[in-house]
Amino acid sequence: MSRDLEQDLRQALRPVDPSAELTSKLLAAIPTKHPATTRSARPWLRQMAVAASILLALGLSWGTYQHQQQERASQAHAELLKALAITNRSLDHVYRAVQSLDADRGHGG
Repeated sequence: MSRDLEQDLRQALRPVDPSAELTSKLLAAIPTKHPATTRSARPWLRQMAVAASILLALGLSWGTYQHQQQERASQAHAELLKALAITNRSLDHVYRAVQSLDADRGHGG
């Protein structure tokens, strides 16, 4: 039974050459002149795309520059805070040394 089904399918799906009438209709439906390309129909479109690309590149460059500046400012701020902390410890040490000398002088030093 499956052989009959296979044979029926092969018979139904066998390649068939198109008729001459179908071929002539298809060839007649193909336009002989090509339609205007989008380039000639819209010459401004390419210029707009180039301008948009340039603006996008400038915007991304500016954004990258701003990000780098912000990173540098953050790093400088962190370094400044570190320097101020070191200065504060140094001044505190000097202040204690001066207070110690004043205390020694006050006690008959």
